[in-house]
Amino acid sequence: MVRLLSWCLISSMLVIEYNVILLAVNFVLMLVLIGHVDVKQHTMDNSKMYLSSLGINDLTCVLRGFCLCCCMLNAVLGIFAAKYPSILKCASYVLCCLILLFYAACIAGSRFHDEANYRYQTAMLLQNLWSLSRTDDIEELLDCCGKNGVIDYRLTNRTWSKTACCELPDCTGCEEKFYKYLYKFEQEIARDNIILFVLLLVGMLIMIFYYKDVKVMGDPYESESSSSDADEPTG
Repeated sequence: MVRLLSWCLISSMLVIEYNVILLAVNFVLMLVLIGHVDVKQHTMDNSKMYLSSLGINDLTCVLRGFCLCCCMLNAVLGIFAAKYPSILKCASYVLCCLILLFYAACIAGSRFHDEANYRYQTAMLLQNLWSLSRTDDIEELLDCCGKNGVIDYRLTNRTWSKTACCELPDCTGCEEKFYKYLYKFEQEIARDNIILFVLLLVGMLIMIFYYKDVKVMGDPYESESSSSDADEPTG
């Protein structure tokens, strides 16, 4: 049996190193999440009701943060499970991985939208920001003017901000740029959670194979008793 399973032997050092990598990756993903929250707070904080189906809404950000924090704690558990092996630690690690796999898959899957519906959602959000006169930051960030161009300011008799490019001849409206800008967040969220899903799955398999090895290799008395039985004279 040992020979049959020897191809997939996992050392405790490999488990520790992999979970350290998992910690580092989750830390990077947490920084990405903080960046998304910062963008939302500085450009769209007064439009929460229009963010419900977009990736940077409060609920999705909280779920992502919760999932990443749990992944980091689980990675620490994996390190302790490798240094101080026990079935309870292994079972807890695998169970947490299964739950986190479900969360990561749900978050990643929820970021794939129908294009027409997503365009409508971003257009409604931009319309809300426009009605609240809160497009200055977006115009500066995306180098655009109004929703459809400088014509929006002229029709409403509003004065554009100094940060907008409305005075330049090649300055375009924000609607298309805003759509692409927000859709980039959806892609990043899906990408990050697909990466997280793969890393968690690999980590779970490594832990399972490691404890299989501990069970197979960690019972020297069986082989000793077998050899002593073989040495006894038959008669």
